[in-house]
Amino acid sequence: PDIYFDSGVYTDTTHSFFWFPDNIGVTWLTSDKIINPTAKPSLNTLFTVNDTIRIFNSAFSDQICILTDTVSIMVLPEFNPSLGFTPNADGAFDTWVLPGIEGYAEVDVQIFNRWGGLVWEHSGAYQGNEWDGTNTKGKSVPSGTYFYIIKYSDRDSGTKTLTGHVTILR
Repeated sequence: PDIYFDSGVYTDTTHSFFWFPDNIGVTWLTSDKIINPTAKPSLNTLFTVNDTIRIFNSAFSDQICILTDTVSIMVLPEFNPSLGFTPNADGAFDTWVLPGIEGYAEVDVQIFNRWGGLVWEHSGAYQGNEWDGTNTKGKSVPSGTYFYIIKYSDRDSGTKTLTGHVTILR
């Protein structure tokens, strides 16, 4: 995702900035010497920025102050729902797994049968294994192929929609 750092009021030419990530050797920034670079990290990164302020006062000569701050960027993974599961209470593959979805705060999942009827739905934070092959009344659905619509969002990229199918084998 693109992340923009707001320049705020720090546009005085007496400021000089230097950004550096905790992952040495990789910057992922459009520039490491401006206040508002665009970052495109591929993994979680903690950026530190130093703002060196040079103040010239004829009565006191040059004054230098260095301010330091950090910005933590968490990269949420794309996820690929599993294509099927076997909800037979044997302890293996009993729920539909959505690895990576737990990083998103807002998740809407809808499961439909082959005729387009809503079978199950979930809204809110999702831990990745909530659907156990039952319908909204708690009754087991038969073996077969079901279709899903997953809408998920984060603060920066808005809402995304993922559609596909999942197979239940009993």
